[in-house]
Amino acid sequence: LSGFTGSGTSYSAVFTPTAGFTGSGTVSVAAGKFTDAAGNDNTAGSLASPIAIDTRAPSITITSSAAALKIGETATLTFTLSEASVNFTADDVVVTGGTLSGFSGSGTSYTAVFTPTAGFTGSGTVSVATGKFTDAAGNDNTAGSLASAIAIDTLAPSITITSSAAALK
Repeated sequence: LSGFTGSGTSYSAVFTPTAGFTGSGTVSVAAGKFTDAAGNDNTAGSLASPIAIDTRAPSITITSSAAALKIGETATLTFTLSEASVNFTADDVVVTGGTLSGFSGSGTSYTAVFTPTAGFTGSGTVSVATGKFTDAAGNDNTAGSLASAIAIDTLAPSITITSSAAALK
């Protein structure tokens, strides 16, 4: 509580919930904490209904069905949110080394297919930046990414054949 002000029979204060907390907030005053003008102790009192609090930012975990991909292969990505969201979309996802398709899901579970870029050798990464989606309370998400990049090799080997002679007799 802060900003406690007032006099007589009316007082007010600002209630600020703890960061990262989800649950019920209550305010109460124990009996015998103040007196009236005649010296009578107060009776106990509390907020009639608890305040619903959600100051916890939703997080996201991204996993892949494959650690490595080659020509013709794809991986299924799973996006697991710590709290349900109604505004998490494929547009929130940043991909390097490939593309996403078939994005679907709801609540706390979403999936998509990762297809590696043709002719590419390197790392495939998938991430979601902070502030791309919210939970029901309107809290912005924290950032998340694949724990390990997907090793990609979609570059087909080639061969060059040479001859020491242009003609033979």
